Amino acid sequence: MSEVKKDESSSPSSNEKYWQPTARLFYGIMIKPFLPLQKYPELVYHNAEYSNLYPGGEVYIFEETTDQKWCRAYLCSRPLPDEFIAIMSSLVDKLPDIKPRIVVFPTRYCNINRTSIVTKMPFFKLPELHDFDTVISDQCTTSSLFESLSKVKSSELTSATTGTNLSRSTSKSSSPSNGSRKPSRPGFPFFRYQKRPFIEEIGPVLSLLSSHIYAMYSAGEFKIYENLKDLYYELDNIRLRLQYSLITASERIKIIRTASCLLGRIAKYIASKGKSDKFYNETGSTVPNIRSLASVAPTNIDQDPYAFEAIFARDINTGELLDYESSDCQTLVLSTMLSGLTNTFPVSSFNILQSTIQPNKLFRETQSHILVDFNDVTSDPSMPNPKFENMVAYVHLRTKNEILTESFIVDINSENILSLDNISAVLFKNISTSLVEREKIYIAIILTETVPIIPRDKQNINFKPPFVPFKSETEDTISQVKFGIAAGVADISAVFENRRTITSSKSSRNFNIRLFGTRYSESSSFSSKTPRVKSTNLGWGGIIDQILHDSPTDIVVNPRAISISVTVKEFLADHISEEDKTYINKLEDASSVPFLPNNQSAPMQSAIKTISTKFYDNIFRPIEKISLTLGKVSLVGLENKKTNIKNISVHISSRNENVKFSKHSYGNLLKSWEFVSVHPSETIGETILIHGLESMSKDETLRLLVYLNGYLMAKSNIYIKKDNNIVEYGKNTTFELTSSLGKPLIHLDLKTKYEGVKYSLDPTVKEFMNIISNHDSSEPNFNKNVLTVVQKLNKVSIDELAVHFDIILPIYLELLFITSTEDNINSEFIDKMFLSYVQFIDITLVSNEICKVKFNEFVKMGNVRNDNSLPKLGPKILNHLTKLVKQDKELLHSRDDEYNQVSTHLLLISVISSNGIEPQWKTAFEDFFTTICDMLKSTEESDFIHQISFLKAYDIWLNTLDTYYTAEELIKFTEDLFNSCQEKENELSFATKKITMNDKEYLTTKFLLLRRILDNDKINSFLFTEEAHTTQLQSDFLSRCLELPLQPYLLDNDEDLAEISIRLANSVTIKLIENIKNERVLKNIIKLLPMYCQLFISTWKDYKKADNFKSSRIFTRLFPTQVPFPKLPIDSIVNHEIVSELLLELSTIICEICKISSTLYGSEASFSSIIEECQNDTQFQTMFYLKEVSIDTVSIIIQTINVLFEGDFFPNDKWLGVTALFARSSLHMLMLCQDFMIKHNSPITIAESQKKEGGESIEINMSIWAEYFKCLLMISNHKVLTWIKLAIIPRKASYLLTGNLKNLSAELLNTCWDALGCTDDNIDVSKLYGISKISSYQRSLVTDYPNILRDIFIFAFHRHIVTTKISCKIIWSVAINFWLEYESFQPVLNLFIPELYNAYQIGKLFVDDYELNRFISCLFYTIHVPTNNKIYPFVLNFLKEMLGFLHIISEMYKIPSQQEFDDDRTARHIEIFGYLLDANRPELFHKMINDLYIHFVMKKDYVQAGLCLELLASTYLWEPNDFLEASKYPPMPEQSSFERKEYLYKEAARNFSKGLKLEKALSVYKDLIKAYDEINYDLNGLAFVHDQIATIYTDLQLIDRLVPTFFKVSFLGYGFPNSLRNKRFIFEGLPFEHITSMHSRLLKIYHGSTIVQTQEEADQLLLNPPMGKYIHVNIAEPKLAISEEYTNSNKNGLNNKIRMYIENRDLNTFINSRRLPGSTSVTDLWVVEYTYETISTFPTLMNRSEIRHLEKKKLSPLENAMRSLQMKIQELNGLENMCYKTIKEMMDSSELFNELSRNLMGTISAPINGGIAQYKEFLKPPVVSNYSQQEVNKLTMAFDELAISLSRCLVLHLHLLPCNQYKNSHSVLVELFEQNFKEEVERNHIKVNNMTLEMLTRTLSRRSSERSLMKKQVFSSWDSSSNNTGTFPEPSINSMDSLSQNSNILSTYLSKTSRSSSHSLGNSNLNVASNVSQSQGMSTLSSWQSSNLGTDMNTHYHPHLG
Repeated sequence: MSEVKKDESSSPSSNEKYWQPTARLFYGIMIKPFLPLQKYPELVYHNAEYSNLYPGGEVYIFEETTDQKWCRAYLCSRPLPDEFIAIMSSLVDKLPDIKPRIVVFPTRYCNINRTSIVTKMPFFKLPELHDFDTVISDQCTTSSLFESLSKVKSSELTSATTGTNLSRSTSKSSSPSNGSRKPSRPGFPFFRYQKRPFIEEIGPVLSLLSSHIYAMYSAGEFKIYENLKDLYYELDNIRLRLQYSLITASERIKIIRTASCLLGRIAKYIASKGKSDKFYNETGSTVPNIRSLASVAPTNIDQDPYAFEAIFARDINTGELLDYESSDCQTLVLSTMLSGLTNTFPVSSFNILQSTIQPNKLFRETQSHILVDFNDVTSDPSMPNPKFENMVAYVHLRTKNEILTESFIVDINSENILSLDNISAVLFKNISTSLVEREKIYIAIILTETVPIIPRDKQNINFKPPFVPFKSETEDTISQVKFGIAAGVADISAVFENRRTITSSKSSRNFNIRLFGTRYSESSSFSSKTPRVKSTNLGWGGIIDQILHDSPTDIVVNPRAISISVTVKEFLADHISEEDKTYINKLEDASSVPFLPNNQSAPMQSAIKTISTKFYDNIFRPIEKISLTLGKVSLVGLENKKTNIKNISVHISSRNENVKFSKHSYGNLLKSWEFVSVHPSETIGETILIHGLESMSKDETLRLLVYLNGYLMAKSNIYIKKDNNIVEYGKNTTFELTSSLGKPLIHLDLKTKYEGVKYSLDPTVKEFMNIISNHDSSEPNFNKNVLTVVQKLNKVSIDELAVHFDIILPIYLELLFITSTEDNINSEFIDKMFLSYVQFIDITLVSNEICKVKFNEFVKMGNVRNDNSLPKLGPKILNHLTKLVKQDKELLHSRDDEYNQVSTHLLLISVISSNGIEPQWKTAFEDFFTTICDMLKSTEESDFIHQISFLKAYDIWLNTLDTYYTAEELIKFTEDLFNSCQEKENELSFATKKITMNDKEYLTTKFLLLRRILDNDKINSFLFTEEAHTTQLQSDFLSRCLELPLQPYLLDNDEDLAEISIRLANSVTIKLIENIKNERVLKNIIKLLPMYCQLFISTWKDYKKADNFKSSRIFTRLFPTQVPFPKLPIDSIVNHEIVSELLLELSTIICEICKISSTLYGSEASFSSIIEECQNDTQFQTMFYLKEVSIDTVSIIIQTINVLFEGDFFPNDKWLGVTALFARSSLHMLMLCQDFMIKHNSPITIAESQKKEGGESIEINMSIWAEYFKCLLMISNHKVLTWIKLAIIPRKASYLLTGNLKNLSAELLNTCWDALGCTDDNIDVSKLYGISKISSYQRSLVTDYPNILRDIFIFAFHRHIVTTKISCKIIWSVAINFWLEYESFQPVLNLFIPELYNAYQIGKLFVDDYELNRFISCLFYTIHVPTNNKIYPFVLNFLKEMLGFLHIISEMYKIPSQQEFDDDRTARHIEIFGYLLDANRPELFHKMINDLYIHFVMKKDYVQAGLCLELLASTYLWEPNDFLEASKYPPMPEQSSFERKEYLYKEAARNFSKGLKLEKALSVYKDLIKAYDEINYDLNGLAFVHDQIATIYTDLQLIDRLVPTFFKVSFLGYGFPNSLRNKRFIFEGLPFEHITSMHSRLLKIYHGSTIVQTQEEADQLLLNPPMGKYIHVNIAEPKLAISEEYTNSNKNGLNNKIRMYIENRDLNTFINSRRLPGSTSVTDLWVVEYTYETISTFPTLMNRSEIRHLEKKKLSPLENAMRSLQMKIQELNGLENMCYKTIKEMMDSSELFNELSRNLMGTISAPINGGIAQYKEFLKPPVVSNYSQQEVNKLTMAFDELAISLSRCLVLHLHLLPCNQYKNSHSVLVELFEQNFKEEVERNHIKVNNMTLEMLTRTLSRRSSERSLMKKQVFSSWDSSSNNTGTFPEPSINSMDSLSQNSNILSTYLSKTSRSSSHSLGNSNLNVASNVSQSQGMSTLSSWQSSNLGTDMNTHYHPHLG
């Protein structure tokens, strides 16, 4: 701290040269605490740059001392947690954020990085004089206002500009730079994160998130608080892992995507705040208050000005924010959409961003792979040990009616009983995709266990027939049986929905499978005592089916196993990533590890097993096998009889050692298999596989052994192979097993199925395979035999054909070749053969996926071989196909769209079978294609299906045709195809006919085809690559492709849009626009912009008309490429968002076209020049392209921009990334129109037309100019461009998308403004005022469209040097324009003031001290005016008025939005409305006063109502000769100003009288007397007023009024706004209100405040203000000003009434005191008396007034005694009046009685607090000798007055006794009074016991009756004499609907805010502000001149810089 003291001598104030600027901004972090204010708190008053700094503080150093020991820097001061509790009371409050401050600190306390570059933006520079040379006319000869004021106060200016950037040379010829001048201080680095990587962005996001977490907690949003807290920890964990590289390379992308997802989720959680919160109503504002009544609060304030809820797109791999230059518009909009609507993007759904689609492959990979991972099994809590010993789990996939896969077996050894974490995962491979899409897929789990049994010795058992076991040494008994525990099924179809909702294949889902047992099972631990229910239950074997069919009676819960959880993930073959392919390959390798036997506890979890499909899979590892399934097992002849058979166990084995059994193909091969044990007549339902078929003998059997209760009771052999053929047993084949007695004992149902190709070949297939070798074409019956065989082949089952397809197909081709080349075979036979072949292809390839895969392999091998192995059949196939298309349409009618696949298959076969005969093939194909095109031209309804089919197949053909054709030839084919389609559409008049469903399908198919064609590799390469040469074919095709997507918009369909076709057409358009590289084509695309704008507007209108703007819970991808459009669910966090995909697509296309224009032309873009440049491009001259710019073109552009920013088709307030894109594109569209507006719709146009002889008269369309300016300024003032207000990351993201858009918009605004001012008579104006362009058009523009001025003022306050410069230029030119016309600035103010207010009202004009000073400096630099010209003083007055108004607005923004500060806010609004009143806009002011008046009257607060009327009356003059129109608020008739003011005064006085503020009523009546006496000499009025005054004076003596309690309240701490912070007020409380009551009221109003109890603590807080809100309250007493004559008189009458009159007459002075230490008694007690003088006289509006003056006075002991006596007398008088009122109105007196008793006891009885009687010590020797007789007499009289007051109070006390038992206490009080005040009682002849209440009130009652009669007469005469004034109606009770009964109304009413209205139009007409406002405006100017503005401008920053 010694360094601090040491540095004081070298502080900036003492030696500025001690500091030197750094080379640039240096970034630093505080590493040690620097706490100068902790030890030396007074430093804060020495230099505001001293501050306590803590480690971690972020600083940006711009100056350091010459010895580099000290630094001066910007500190990013982060809010502390207590700020949230102190400042925030609801979510609508402003969030505490980073506050930049300038600080000084020692260098060694900071770690400075001198190598890193801190990003700065040049437009943030502080304004300098030379910056404004560009906007000042070169002919200007006068100096700027800045220079003029500098000459007036040169000495002040020298000190003010030293070391700042506000000085320049006073002449333009001199250099603006000065070598001796200190460089300008750099601005705060708002864009310091602009070039930092993604990892560094997480830090400020976490900082901001912590602020929101504190805010949510403070506001009571605990649910959001918890969510945000979890997000904070998760995001912080990611930050640490990324920052310290704690991740692998493969994990990095996943982590970054997770972080990006969390960032979007944070914004959505913040956006969800308060949706059901008590602080919000429907509009998101707080509960209604007086501001809503007065309609003075901003109405359209942005609920999220800092963009905390904003969604911005990021790169899915790097996490970096997307920028405009390197990102395409589609990706930007789509990424924003996915981030804003989904919950997991970009963790999942990122594949949606892929704009290139896969071609329509004929042979897509149609297999899915399903990975299942097991989590845990759950048991009932009642089963602490479920005993899962030797448990086995069987898992398979199935549909509801069919098992799809083999079973996967999992053994759980007994060491891991309670967890399944060690279970291997399983991969089910090759599940048919078509099956998945067609049916629901289930996962089935069956749990069994092996239980040991010990059968009794057979010798000890008496077996009874038929249950006699076999005698065998090895097989007679078994030692264990397998029982079923539970089984369960879960529908996993949701996993496959990912394909329909286009989410990523990476996504997985968790499923909880509930497990059930069967009633047959007695192995379970549940009770079986429940009576059996007759049902179709098959027992254990049918349990899965029972669960699937929701059986209510046949399944039960087994508490041993309640559920099992699994995770399921799909790997889709045709979308699988390389990473997943590698993963699956690893799984396949792992699956080769064999399963271990049950008795081995090896680590099975080390491998993931793969399980194949249940059918024979000859593609993926074909294995020859037989499946065997056991069904029902029953006892022969004993089905309905009761036996003791508890279990039946079936074992199967083979005598052939090579025949083995397993559960699945790759499982352990066992010699025998034990099936699960069941009860009699129960189904086993278990399937196993039999292996070793190749090792079986010619006749092979299997042994079946059946054990009953563990004993071998029956056995049999069954054939599995006989005569070398596999024997297949059908379903429910029953075998009888005989017992040892040789009789049938067991019936067993079983089923076998052979799955392979080596055995049991179908005879027809076998015959076909041998057809060529067995038949000779020369045979007579060859044709018949062959045709018979192939026809029989088509009738073979599809499964059999699929197994042998790869063998059949080449044989079929060979057979076709033979039959078509033999000379002796007729054509009819060939046609039949070809037709049979087509049918074969149809049967096998259209529907069977195995055949498709095999055919795909066949085609691939044919292409690879490229030899002569295949028959040369290609041309013949095409010829036959052509013939079929031409002649056999009746056959095609039944083929539907499947024919396109048949034709494609045939086309592929023709290609691979045409090696060496390519020319013939091409000829055949071209004939075939011509036939297809002819069919596409057909308008017959019957051809519709085939047209659709061929359109769907064409792009597949292209993949085949590229073998023989070049890209140019393919494009020609494509052109012919679409030309054929166009001919059909023209023939059918598509543009005008009513579109049918078939037409929509046709259009959908056509655009899907075009979109896929553009993704064809060969065509794509030809059209879109950089190397592509510009050819006529390329241009023609592209022009055609650009026009085709526009056709659906032009369809005449009144019912609805063909939205599907339109959206597919949009997909084509965006594909073209994004990929075309041909510059000539791109330039012509720009000409499509007006057309797309027109389509956008028409579509938007259609949506409006159809009421389609509704929220939904699903959405679709933008620019879809498949039908139906895949749907995505909207995140549950997001509610009520409206998204129109079609309008978003159109707007994206518009933005992409604008980007093309911006890239090619930049700021020089112009529709006119582009049209001229492209006029020779004949392909691009159709109706869709712009040929000439017109007013209509500009109008449609403006309409488009307005709709884009209206935001009714997407959440524009949250998707700020999209909004920023729209802003940049919209500004460019305006730029494209600029050239036309200037050359064809401006004074230039008129000048050119006048030069031409005979030129027509041209009028400028000012309305289109107005819309143009409004549109331009709307874009410029949008939130996305208010960079300073945005938080750090939204600021960075917005700038990346918009760039320096403000600079472009300012230049455009300046150019257009000057274009309207281009006249030849501006020479004098240029010389005198520096304005080069000025005209009446500019004046008429702002006069007719004043909203433009509003937007210009908003634009001026952007912190951007160019925007402020241009805005100031326009403001000055408008002012001069009006001066030249009217020679007065009052018309300008009449425009400016209301528009400034409107800008404030909509919440866009943000003005703080820094912004205001900056604007003032820029305005002074802009204004050039000669000081010797008559305009000079008027300019100054004009500036005083305008800047005074802006100053009030800046003060408004310092007042927090909480309801507790409504009083301060309304006070400022009254000042604002005063300005509006003088700007001829009184309606707002009048309405506010009227609302306040009605509000107070409803509350029966007549005093406040009177004050409102008095305030309203002060706005009128005492002018009897003018005429005012009728007023609506308040309702008053047409009358003069005098009459209206007179009426308002009378009403105000009446309300004051009604509210018993008689002194205030007197004041009003006295003002009326002056008006009557000096202005209109109204004698009747004088008589009336004097009569009212007399009545009031009478009432003052008679009426009992309550005395309010006054409090001095101090507001301390930074939690209060500037309007309250460290200020003191006098509050008017309730009568006899205790200080604790005031504490409670203040705490209720100012939430989060703390009461300070002592004055010493308050003084300390005032010296060092803390964060938070602190309130100190003292009781203040009104100060009496009683004349000496009255004091010395002997009047003892009703002096309490006189005292009250004196108190209330000019009530603005109050006192309280503090005793000084060191006193021993009252005789030496010295006190300090504080006298407070308030700004307003009480009563005042809202019962409070600020203390403006404080006096401190030391009182002697005697003076203290006198003051104490007077205060006690005042208190007793108040109690006396309250007692009178209570007795008269018969109110409850219990509380009053207690208060009166306490007060009397404390006054009379000396032991309590010393009592008042202790002051009698001053009247006793020796003390009395120390004072003069006069002082002693005053004290004596005070005691006398006190005694009289006490006597009256004792009488009232007796009357108020609640019961007689209190009389003794009252008697004691009277005795004490007579004893302690004996001298006073005797001296004043007081006899308390003789005094009665009647004696005290008799005179009062008599006079009150007289006064009431007189008052009625007076009001009667007033009504009859005042009929010329309007009647002020009593408020209707209905008005209560719009009022808040609990509104907290303004309690500050500054008496000097009444606007002076005694000015004349002959003067400057500017000096109309109130005294305070004038002084504020003048002080603004003077402070600008005298203060160090450079320091002010650098130290006043927006509080939310982020």
